[in-house]
Parts: sequence; C-alpha cells; structure tokens
Amino acid sequence: MKIVVMLMLLLILGHSSSVESKNVWDMHNIWIKTYINNKNYNTIINNITITQRKLERKNNSLETIEKLQKKLGLYQSKLNYYQKDSNFDLILKPFKYSIKEITLYDYLFKESLGEIEKLLRRYSKLQKDFDLAKSKLNDLYHQAKKRDKKSKATQTYQEDMEYFAQYSETIEKVHHDLLDSKEKLMNQYQEYQKEVFTQHIRTLTLLGVAYLLYRFLRLIIEYLGKRSKNYEDYKSYSKVLSSIFVSFVLIFLAIRYIDDLAYIFTFLGVIAAALTLAAREIIMSLAGGVYLFFSHMIRVGDRIMVQFGNRHTIGDVVDVTMFQIKLHEVEDYNNLKDVKNVGRTVYVPNSYLFTHVFYNYSLKKQGMIKDLIEFEFKPQSNFETIEKITDALLNEMGIEHSISFTLNALKTGIIAKISYRTNYKEATKNRGNISIKLLKEFGNYEDIVLKEGK
Repeated sequence: MKIVVMLMLLLILGHSSSVESKNVWDMHNIWIKTYINNKNYNTIINNITITQRKLERKNNSLETIEKLQKKLGLYQSKLNYYQKDSNFDLILKPFKYSIKEITLYDYLFKESLGEIEKLLRRYSKLQKDFDLAKSKLNDLYHQAKKRDKKSKATQTYQEDMEYFAQYSETIEKVHHDLLDSKEKLMNQYQEYQKEVFTQHIRTLTLLGVAYLLYRFLRLIIEYLGKRSKNYEDYKSYSKVLSSIFVSFVLIFLAIRYIDDLAYIFTFLGVIAAALTLAAREIIMSLAGGVYLFFSHMIRVGDRIMVQFGNRHTIGDVVDVTMFQIKLHEVEDYNNLKDVKNVGRTVYVPNSYLFTHVFYNYSLKKQGMIKDLIEFEFKPQSNFETIEKITDALLNEMGIEHSISFTLNALKTGIIAKISYRTNYKEATKNRGNISIKLLKEFGNYEDIVLKEGK
C-alpha cells in the first residue's frame, strides 16, 4: 500500500512539474513569445540548411531524395508560423525617445511630456513582464537542476536564463534613457520659459501697448475731424496712421521672429515639393496619353499583357483616354492559374508606360505568338519515339513547332519542351487540344513513362 501511495505522489509531482514547465511557454508574455519565436525560427532555418546540403549530395538514391524533399517541405511550411525579424530589440524600438524642439503649443499643453510619461507607464509594465519571465525561467532551471544537473532540460533552461540575464542590462538602460530624456525635457521647458516664453509675453505686451496707442490716436483724429470743416483731410490722416501701425507691426514681427520666418519659408517649400510629387502621377499619365495618341503603340481592340510585380493580366483594350487604358480581362491559362477568375475590367494609368514593361500581342504578324507545353518523363523512356509522335501529331495539325529535352532541377527526370506557333486568341484552346492528344498517344506505348507529380 505504501508503495502505491509513493508512486501516486511521484506521478502527481511529475505532472505538476511538466504542467509548470509547459505553462511558462504558454504565458501571455511578449518576452517569452518573442524568445520562443526567435529560437524556433533559427532552429527551423538550421534544419532547412542541413536538409538542403544533404539534397546536394550526388550519391543520394531516389528514395532518399523524396524523403529529404518531404522533410524540406515540412520545415518550410513550419517556417510560416514564425516571424522572421521578431527579437527583443524590436520590442524596445518604440521606447527610444528623441526630444523634439520645444514650441509654444508644446510648452503650453506639455504635449512632449505627456508622450514620454505615457512611454514610461507602458515601459514599466513591459519591464515587469520581463522580470516575471526571467524569474519563471530561473525557477524552472533550479527545479531541473535538483532533479538532474546534467540533463538536457537543465542545460536548455540554463541557456534560456542566461540569455534573459544578459539582456537585463539593456532593459535597465532603456528605462534610464527614458528617465534622462524626461529630465532633459523638463530642463528644456525651464529654458524655454526663461528665454523664449518671456520674450513672447514681452512682445505681446509691446504690441498691446502699440495697439492702445494707435486706438487713442485714432480717437483723437476722429474727434478733431468731427469738429473741423475739413473732415476728409482727417480721414486721410486716419488712413496714414493705420498704414503706419500695420507697417510697424509687420516690421517688428519680422525682426522679432526672423528665425521662425526662415523656418516658415522652408516649410512652405517642402509643402510645394510634396504637392509636385503628389501631382507627378497625373502629369505622367497625361504625358503617356499624348505619347499613345501619336505613337499608336496601343489601339482599341489590341490584346496586351501588363505586369504588376510577379503577377500579370492579359486583356483586350476597350478604351484609351488621356489618363488611363481600359482593359477587358480575357481568359488565359496563366490568368486562371493566378487569380482563379477572369472577366474583370482593369484600369491601367498611362504613367505605367514610363515605369513598366507591357506586351502587345496584336502587333505580331497575324497575331502569331510562341507557346510552350512541357511533359516530364522517367529516364528509361524512349525519347526517339516521343519526338516522332510529337512531330507526326503537330505536322498533321499543320502547326510549326520544335521539341527539346532537358534534365529537371533534381536530375531525376527528363522534361520535353514543345514550342509551337499559334494565334494568341487560340492559344488556350490549342494548348488544351495538343496536350490531350499527346497524352493519349504517349499512353499507347509501354516504353514511354510519364513521371508522376506530387
């Protein structure tokens, strides 16, 4: 009975230990999640590198190659679950605060101070999470060490704990930097108050006194004008006084804020440049429309292909305006393969002509293009027979063609590349007909073996 009780206790302790070990990695802790993400990502990258090196060996059997390919595909699919650039430095990046130049608005409403205090509150929570993660790892390490000092789990926990311990200095440094930035900001507020804000008050007071003097002189002129027979002369004196006052204010403000005026002019220059860049696409589209009108590179009814990155769209031109080309997307094998549907209306800005490559099928003689069909065969196939069958079939259909053979990337099969001329409007239909007829012919010969796909 005692033995049974002891065994139950050991099972409970082992279960609680494994639960605690598991829970540390399941914690909603950004440091733990980032660390595990980075660790697993690097492990998978290492496994991919090792597997690729094994695949490059020349003495691999077909069975070994297939196993390694499956393993490589598994590693590459797992890689999608982890972020590539996730690390501790990225977590700390938003907390690197740089002090901006103090403005009057900032001084009055303490905008910068509010920002840095918000960062400090957020960082305080982040720092607590880091300390909690480090403490948990430290506990797990000591528990594993009591069970077995030389076990793999003990060594792993020790490496994890040491990594967090080494990063503790960086955590403290960022906190101190934020506190230093806050102290520098407070000093800048004080300097701004002494040197700038006081001058603003003086300037405002002087302008206020000047305005009161101006209003007083206006009242005197109006009073004298009402009592005088030459009222129009006094009205002209009032206008001259107003002109003098406005000129004085403008000159005074220009001298007082000469540095700020230079900043304002610079700011206006930047805005003008930004507006020019914003209108760049419109200007280029307009230039492209003029170019198309005179060059006739693209006309209504032409079939063209436009590319955007790794994707492309094939369509018939239904309208060409001064700013854009309107396409009606047509059915094409590659379109179906990429987007699973066709028939959309695509609008291409004319500026595309100056920045990308486009293809016009209609400018070819009778719309003839080169198309390609590929078949992959096992090495023991009779390639002379394959060539004869292909030549006979395509000659019967009256199609100009050529055939060539090449090894596949893994050197486990032979690829037959059949190139032929066809009208671009019939390309999809002809590709299907030729493929079906060739497959039927190849199936009639025992010495022709197609290589099966995945």
